[in-house]
Amino acid sequence: MLLRFGHTRLIASHRATKAQNRCVAAVEVVRCQRRPCALRAVDAASRLCHGAAIMDVTTPAAQKRLAAAAGTAWLHARLAQLRRRWWLLAAGMVSGLLIAIAYLSLATYFYTGEIRVYAAPSATGVRPSSGLGGLAALAGIGGGGGNDAVPPFRYFLEAIYAPEVAAALARDETLLQRIFGNQWDAQSQSWHEPHSLLRSLSQGLNGALGRPAKPWHKPGAVELQAYIADKVTVIQNVRSPLAVIRFDFPDPAFAGEFVTRLAIETDGWMRGQQAIRSSANIDYLDAALLTAGPIDQREALIRALAEQEQRAMFTAGTSPFAAERFGRANVGTEPSRPKPVTLLIAATVAGLVLGMALALLSLPKWRRDGGLVD
Repeated sequence: MLLRFGHTRLIASHRATKAQNRCVAAVEVVRCQRRPCALRAVDAASRLCHGAAIMDVTTPAAQKRLAAAAGTAWLHARLAQLRRRWWLLAAGMVSGLLIAIAYLSLATYFYTGEIRVYAAPSATGVRPSSGLGGLAALAGIGGGGGNDAVPPFRYFLEAIYAPEVAAALARDETLLQRIFGNQWDAQSQSWHEPHSLLRSLSQGLNGALGRPAKPWHKPGAVELQAYIADKVTVIQNVRSPLAVIRFDFPDPAFAGEFVTRLAIETDGWMRGQQAIRSSANIDYLDAALLTAGPIDQREALIRALAEQEQRAMFTAGTSPFAAERFGRANVGTEPSRPKPVTLLIAATVAGLVLGMALALLSLPKWRRDGGLVD
């Protein structure tokens, strides 16, 4: 191993014995500035190497050997340190495992409820017809744009997070009590402000930063909309006509029930919006027919009126308007999170890494004469 003192560079030639790591590491860390110190270092290295020769190195070939020996010696020194402090590695693994077990015993397990939906036939079968195109042509507007209208199913996937849908669901007091159970006291049948360490820390931090405190109030449509935006996930594959709506909740039965209710309320809200729009269009077209002049204009109005009445017919029915449910909601029999096996393995590995870091933080000390101080 390379040994520097003044302008002299030394390498310890050693045999592959049990003391090899100790010898190389000892010569590596010695730093001498004066010749007496160098002589003591050479003598110490010779003793540690069982009397092996200490030779001067000045050639390029020897320099390459020095570089290779330096890397190997560094690795051997660290491995030796880990072997001497193996108990830190074991303690880290056991600690990580115990922490993971304690967390799993206190954690809340969530189940995933999901429902598959696809575009309802009524939503894809009614397209803007040539009636509106004829009206656009009579008005001097370029036609053809109506035929490229976005199908209601695509709006349905976005309408899941609409405030109106949350407001419709919030009218069910029982549903709010289930979702915001930490703010509902079943014994006194009353709402209360939630108390938790995280909430207290958040309020304290906001006060320190000068942010206005947000007063607590009973959960309603606004809180439910934020909850849906945070907890409900919509997954759509471009290669599949189906979209998946997912929701996680500790109660598996409620997870399936809520995701079904959400799909029904969203479809119902879109149906109501279309009914209002169709009714307004029909009233306008009826009034326009009374004052229509040319035959072409009357024919265009009649075709447009027939289309709007067809749309109104679909909205008046009981079948799904924008999205059809592909079977019932599916809820897994096993919790989706946390994953016990994955968490236990990750915690054990993390504990092992922490133990290695602690073992390498305190490297062995070396005396100036090359001796090891453990």
